[in-house]
Amino acid sequence: MKMAIFISVVMFLSVQGALGQLIQVDPEVMSYPGQNVELPCKFVNPGSTQVSQVSWILEPSDGERINIAVYHPTFGASYPDSPVTGRVTFIAPTLNTPSIRIADVKMTDEGRYICEYATYPTGNAQGITNLVMLAKPKNSASHITVVAGDTPVVVARCASANGRPVSQIRWVTSVNGNATTLTTQESDNTVTLRSDYKLIPTPADNGKDISCVVEHRTQTKPESFPMKLAIEYPPMVSIVGYDDNWYMGRTNVELTCQAKGNPIPTTVTWRTLTGHMPDTVQVTENKLKVLKVDETVNTTFICEVRNRLGIGKNQVTVNVRATPCVCGGDDQSRTVGKEWQGAGGRTGGGQEETATAGFPSVPRATTMSRVLDEQYQRLQLEERKLLLEIEVLQLQKEKLKLELQNS
Repeated sequence: MKMAIFISVVMFLSVQGALGQLIQVDPEVMSYPGQNVELPCKFVNPGSTQVSQVSWILEPSDGERINIAVYHPTFGASYPDSPVTGRVTFIAPTLNTPSIRIADVKMTDEGRYICEYATYPTGNAQGITNLVMLAKPKNSASHITVVAGDTPVVVARCASANGRPVSQIRWVTSVNGNATTLTTQESDNTVTLRSDYKLIPTPADNGKDISCVVEHRTQTKPESFPMKLAIEYPPMVSIVGYDDNWYMGRTNVELTCQAKGNPIPTTVTWRTLTGHMPDTVQVTENKLKVLKVDETVNTTFICEVRNRLGIGKNQVTVNVRATPCVCGGDDQSRTVGKEWQGAGGRTGGGQEETATAGFPSVPRATTMSRVLDEQYQRLQLEERKLLLEIEVLQLQKEKLKLELQNS
């Protein structure tokens, strides 16, 4: 008995498969809203099979099956009440080619359309067409200006609105963050996709590249939106120009205050730790120039830079030397050495040449080297003594200020 039932089921499926191949339809038809779409159907080589009626059935993606068009050779065409009533018609109503046309298609018309024949003696046969509604989305992207901080925030946003089917969004960037995506089903059966890119914003990320790339079935190629991150932060300040070789009498040395910030810094202020700016100093915007180094330059210079978010500052403490530093190797030291040699030549070159005339060149150089070393050591001791005295005077000055304030 079981074997007989099994054989009957197999035979039924075989007949259904064979009949299914007799119904010729397009597996998929695509259309945009507002267009007229044709869904072809044809009974191929019916042979001895008798056809009594053909029906078109709509199977929405989120609803029940509904008859939308029926053709009977005796009673003609009829169109039951359905979402496409008034817009659906048989193109040329016959049993052999009962193709239909749907006018002014809407996004809600998407679904499976079944062309079903009532046949004898084998039962019903059908072919299925998927109507895919397309809607080209409106794509957009923008960066979001944020302030540097310690928590993740949205720094860029991308959207693909009112598309069908749903778009795909991906991010291309070198910064370390992650994306969150939200899909919204719109009332007209389109889909809106929104993606936010989040990261912990740092000053180093400001100006870095980030792109949103949108892919959709209606586009011949992905649409890319290149952007640059906008991270705001207070000024970051550095001071360049001090080579630790500012000696008494040296001229035209310069400090430069360099600052990075977003928004761009607007105000640069130079001051000293003691509050008094030496008379030999000239300040022009971010540059501090010392016309001639003397003991008053032996201080700490502070550069303060301001933007809308706050103040950044840095400082450099100048150690005025009695004589130039005898450094070796780098270009900076050689430049300083040339300056000192030029000054020495102008002040005492002739006397030195007279005092050493007639001596072999090597012994003369050796003697002079020893003398200069002794002088240099003596001047270093005097320099340290002077620095200590200056520090004591500065402390006394601060003490007097406090006493005047409290009195």
